[in-house]
Amino acid sequence: MENNPQFKFSFLEKYLNIILKKTKLLSILLFIAVFTAQANTIEDQKRLTLKIENSTLKDIFSSIEKNSNFLFIYNADLVATNVRKSISVKNETIQNLLNQLFKGTDIIYKIDGNQVFIYKKKEPLKPELISGPKKSTEQKKKRVTGKIADEKGESIIGATVMVAGSSLGTISNTDGLFSIELPEDSKSLTVSYIGYATEEVALGSQTNYRVTLKDASIGIGEVVVVGYGMQKKESIVGAISQVSSEALITSGTGNVTNAIAGKLSGVLTIQQTGQPGSNDSEIIIRGLSSWNGSKPLVLVDGVERDFTNLDPNEINTISVLKDASATAVFGAKGANGVIIVTTKRGTIGKPKLNFSANAGIQIPTKLPKHISSYATMSALNVAYMNNGLFQNLTPQNVLEEYQNPSTRLNSLRYP
Repeated sequence: MENNPQFKFSFLEKYLNIILKKTKLLSILLFIAVFTAQANTIEDQKRLTLKIENSTLKDIFSSIEKNSNFLFIYNADLVATNVRKSISVKNETIQNLLNQLFKGTDIIYKIDGNQVFIYKKKEPLKPELISGPKKSTEQKKKRVTGKIADEKGESIIGATVMVAGSSLGTISNTDGLFSIELPEDSKSLTVSYIGYATEEVALGSQTNYRVTLKDASIGIGEVVVVGYGMQKKESIVGAISQVSSEALITSGTGNVTNAIAGKLSGVLTIQQTGQPGSNDSEIIIRGLSSWNGSKPLVLVDGVERDFTNLDPNEINTISVLKDASATAVFGAKGANGVIIVTTKRGTIGKPKLNFSANAGIQIPTKLPKHISSYATMSALNVAYMNNGLFQNLTPQNVLEEYQNPSTRLNSLRYP
């Protein structure tokens, strides 16, 4: 029996057509079933069962949100009133629930998907409540470049460049160059670096700038004389105290050793007498260091000398070095501490003249009563005679001179 290829091909084609038709029919039926199920699900989601009594609109909205997938969007002023509502629904749609809730009020609603917009009749629905917030138009930007250098023209590495009024910023590279992208309406740039004064650069139409930073001026209160040089206060690790010229001048005394009393921590001043010319104070740094003496080393402009006779107006600063780390460069002489006095120097500029004057008078608070010189010498003669020291007796003619001086010169010789 011969095989018929034409017959086999016709049979196969017919069989494939039947399968294709059944597949199409199955796909259509499946699509209809899914669409119906989805529609029923959405419809079921919009049906609510709720019972709320004597509650505010805000509380009612919150209860609906908890029991469904709806989200209420409204103005806070709309629910700020104390009006209370009661509502009871069973398997009801969201539309019927809201119609019942807002019956007799000027409040209306709009449902968009699962979002419910609440507003008053007189208040038009804002476009952003329907379509969401509008996307802000992208702000135009521009790129600004430049170079940062010091007054000598040397590039500054790591200088901070900030856009004024914002958090945008960058730093300069190893060549002092910077590049930053900023909003087109930016007004200025702020350039700063440690040890330099901050510079503000006004922005214009140009896109490349050269910024020169100036050294920040250091006031006298920011540096301390240490040994044979000066350091910034914040970089000092040794125990050092300092007093300025202004504090010495306002102390009210012309003696420097008395003027520093109470102005330097760890420094003790002891004034033994108030006699003019001998009223210098003894200075002790951090207590007594030996019984032989605790006098500190004093250097005035690098020269070892006494500073008690210096005018406080001539002194710029007085630095007191107290511990071993600060006095190490002075060796054994600095064992009791070191006082470094720097006097004022001239500055470039116009001449300045300052005048100040003060006057004072010293009087004893109480004078003791003394016996006369004649009575004292006579009593001393009696004491010598009682001890057998006749060779120490004062002659009688001298005693008479103490009592009644014969000449003006003797009145000075025998007071």
